[in-house]
Amino acid sequence: MSEENLDPVGTKALAEAAKIVTEKTVTGIGAFLNKVCMPAAEEFGLLLQDKVRSWRASNAVAILERSRAHLERNEQAGEIHVHPRIAGKIIDKSSWVDAENLQEMWSGLFVSSCSPTGTDDSNLIFITLLDQLTASEATLIEFLCKDTRICTSEHRLVLAETQVIVPLEGLRKVTSIDSASELDIAIDHLREVGLLQMESGFNLNSSPTPVAILTPSALCLNLFARTQGWTSDPYDFYEKGSPVGVREIAPVAPSTSHPSGYHDAF
Repeated sequence: MSEENLDPVGTKALAEAAKIVTEKTVTGIGAFLNKVCMPAAEEFGLLLQDKVRSWRASNAVAILERSRAHLERNEQAGEIHVHPRIAGKIIDKSSWVDAENLQEMWSGLFVSSCSPTGTDDSNLIFITLLDQLTASEATLIEFLCKDTRICTSEHRLVLAETQVIVPLEGLRKVTSIDSASELDIAIDHLREVGLLQMESGFNLNSSPTPVAILTPSALCLNLFARTQGWTSDPYDFYEKGSPVGVREIAPVAPSTSHPSGYHDAF
């Protein structure tokens, strides 16, 4: 029997990963966490004690390295702290994530949790929401929120200016989900957890192909801003527009028979 067959669960690979994680931690991540949140540094250290946890520790290291780089790039790495409850939950939940787009969002959420006093726990609700997202759902949220405009509001409420109307094939390209049924489930889930407005969903009466009419909720827009590392008022994160409208992605040829307001994104 080959040496590879004697190690079916990859114990040697895990041991090597644990060694790499430990070295990275010693060179910076441990010190970074120790600076911003001592209890979180101690919790993070527990991940390194068990080789079986090395995969999770590697994920946590990747996310925290992104957070540290973001803070240093924006000259925010001075006297900042993170509430222990927030830091501990982010490390715990995000360590199960290896999808790059979700790691980026967890990293941004850690950054937006930093404050001079370390007493701000307002990101707690967003930890719960982000933990429920699949990588494909996170991609769809980014697609909906990244270039969106919000309504001008004297009370600085974060409300989407437009609906986004996307054909079925466009959604497949955005999310990498081929099944229309799975796409419908993802949209239903995002609506159920409050990230899409209640009217969001498929319009099966459209011709010649179904389209999805999607509107990110205020909760979704706030979540996205926080996951981009935004620490100020989310109202200032987005461009402002008129109170109502439909976001145009690309014009449709006049000869096609689509409902009013339809725009083919792809």
